[in-house]
Amino acid sequence: MFLETITYVATFIAIGSFLDKIFIGPEERVKIEKYLINANKKESLSERFISFLDISHSIVFGRFFSGKYFSTKFFLSTLALSSFSFTTVAAVQIYFYYESIKDVRLDFLQVFLILFFGFSNFVFDYFTIIQTKIFVEVAIYTRSIFKSLVLIFSDLIVTMNTFILFYAFVILFLVQFFAWPSVGIKYFRNKPVNVELEKIDAVPDYLSEFGDGSVFSRLKYTGKFVGLLEARNAFTDPADITVYYDTTLNPNEVDVEKLVIIASTPMSVSIDGEFQEITGERRLKIARDLATKTGLNRWAREEPQIKEEDLPPVEEIEVRINRRISSLRDFDVAYSEAYKQSDALEDGFPMALFADLGVIYLDRFMADTISSSYENAPTAICVLENGFWFRFGINEQSVQLLKDCDNFITLEYRWKYFLTRDLSIAGRDLENKVVPYNTLLITSLLPTATFYFVIVLFAVSTRLFSSLLIGTAQIKKYVLRAPLAVASFFLSIPVTIFSIWT
Repeated sequence: MFLETITYVATFIAIGSFLDKIFIGPEERVKIEKYLINANKKESLSERFISFLDISHSIVFGRFFSGKYFSTKFFLSTLALSSFSFTTVAAVQIYFYYESIKDVRLDFLQVFLILFFGFSNFVFDYFTIIQTKIFVEVAIYTRSIFKSLVLIFSDLIVTMNTFILFYAFVILFLVQFFAWPSVGIKYFRNKPVNVELEKIDAVPDYLSEFGDGSVFSRLKYTGKFVGLLEARNAFTDPADITVYYDTTLNPNEVDVEKLVIIASTPMSVSIDGEFQEITGERRLKIARDLATKTGLNRWAREEPQIKEEDLPPVEEIEVRINRRISSLRDFDVAYSEAYKQSDALEDGFPMALFADLGVIYLDRFMADTISSSYENAPTAICVLENGFWFRFGINEQSVQLLKDCDNFITLEYRWKYFLTRDLSIAGRDLENKVVPYNTLLITSLLPTATFYFVIVLFAVSTRLFSSLLIGTAQIKKYVLRAPLAVASFFLSIPVTIFSIWT
């Protein structure tokens, strides 16, 4: 307990001392001394608050951000602050999470990702510093405690909302950068043969809550398919997919598998031609992979010994995938995906200060973003007689659309979700790349949070000086020398007691 107390106190004093060195130069020190010594206690509460806010503005913005918004000094100060915060937080994450990132490939793409997010952090910092400066200056101009507090609170809310909106565009750009190119991948499956189909006797459980079930009584068959996705260059092991579905179509007469892959995901998926049977040694390798990853031996701890005569024939087809924005609707869906990702990260801001957010890899980041547009609801693929199809989420209102479908396929939420994740990263060589995205969660909001933390420390320092230390010349000297460090020391005491008590 003693060591924990010392650690808390020392940490607070170190932060306060650092802020003293950064924000308080000779000019600011003179202003603070004059303010503390000559504060007129006969002033009204509003006048004293505005005076306090005025000197706080001088501390926070006077040394580095007093120039014009588009001046070189302001620009370089923002760049230094943003680069320092981003680098510091990234270094701390590397130190604590090294085991998680030791396999990362530090190539051109990885350097690009770091620079891209670092630049995005700088742009956001630049505009939020200007925004906070304007809000504080307007708060001083109002000469009212209530209006000033409303403006300060508004600045915090605007900063948080701006974070979501701005980084949604950052995410959208990043996802489009990687998902725009159309990549060709190989899809492997066991060659289907006519087998006895599993018929549906009752409405599946995941559809039972929608309507009276009359629409779904048309469903005749339930089935599943498993397969492997392999990049052309085969840099990584093939990804296995599994999808369960229910349909009005006869799977022995219609290739339901191809239709589900094309139609169930927001990715643009095209399959040209027909499946081609694989022969020779390559057929044995693919067949064993299918048996191992998607068959009965999937959970075997050791490589199963499968006889060659037991391996079914396999076939392949080329699938082309991209996630381009080609219409206003595409933009709306893509931005919604990015917005949800950004909003989820912003919601975790308090946790980021105290808990482990882990390391975010590029492939997982892409898959999470592209699949985030799905609501937790089943999907229906309506198949018309002319070969056209359309997809929609099933709810109590949309279920009536199935009455006009010649045939349809339904999928439970998780199967379309996992299929989208697999298709979104297949063949793009995104493995072993780290996205410093959670670094932004701390660093992008850090300038605004730091500015208001300095104001809080100065408020504590002012209160201590005026109530306890005004008559002690020796102590007064130390307070004026390092007001934020002294305030941090006194602030650490209740925080330490609370942390130990809880």
